[in-house]
Formats: sequence, C-alpha cells, structure tokens
Amino acid sequence: MYPNDFGETLVSGLCHRINQRNYNGGNVYISEPVKGDGLVHRSNGQHTLFVRTINFTGNISFEGTLDLNPDCATYVIVPVVNPIDNTSNVQLNFDHRAGTGNSHTFYSLTGQFSWIRANISNIAFGSIDSIKIAF
Repeated sequence: MYPNDFGETLVSGLCHRINQRNYNGGNVYISEPVKGDGLVHRSNGQHTLFVRTINFTGNISFEGTLDLNPDCATYVIVPVVNPIDNTSNVQLNFDHRAGTGNSHTFYSLTGQFSWIRANISNIAFGSIDSIKIAF
C-alpha cells in the first residue's frame, strides 16, 4: 500500500516559500482539523500518522481537542510515539542540514480526540509532501 492511499490528509504540499508568502512570514502553519477517533469510531483512541518530508527544516507538533466544534475549540499538544524506537515527543524536529534529507515515518498518537490538527513551526527550508492520519 502506497502512503497516499489511506487516511485523512492534514497537510499536503506545504513549502517554506508558500508558507512565507501566504502566512505573512509568520513561519507557522496550522492545518485544518480532521475528525479523530473520538468522533468517528469511539473505540481505542489509536491514531496512526504518516509524515513525509522533502529536505524539510522545521518543527511539527500535533494538537487535539475534545470539543465538538473545531472552530472554537481549545487544542492541546499531543505527544506522538515513534514505533521503531518507542520514543515519545511533543514536537518532531527536522533539519535537512543534519543529513536527514527526505523522511517518511510513521508515528502513533493516542487519545479520544474529536479533532486533530498539525502545527508546523520554524519553517526554514524544504517542504512537507504530506501528513496523513488514520485510525
């Protein structure tokens, strides 16, 4: 299965140049929220994230809410777990200058969240091809 064949898209084709032009150079991009497991399945709260970057330098964190209305919700930062080494992070840091280049990694996020969104900050270079979420 190719990564673009599943889940809801949080971010697609975000480039550092586009961000600076469209968001007043604020260097922060917050994605549109997508429904989480708490609204859709109401089962175990397990979410799988797929993050694919291309020479990206910046930070990515994920935020969730229990509110039913995503437009006036209060969001909190949610830690994600890398299943390969079982590390938990509240922020994913990417630095293409450190030799990481392209990245495509799965993470897990746990919680009965109604809505989940991505918060991308300190965008300096490269692009995010896609961030997808499935449960």
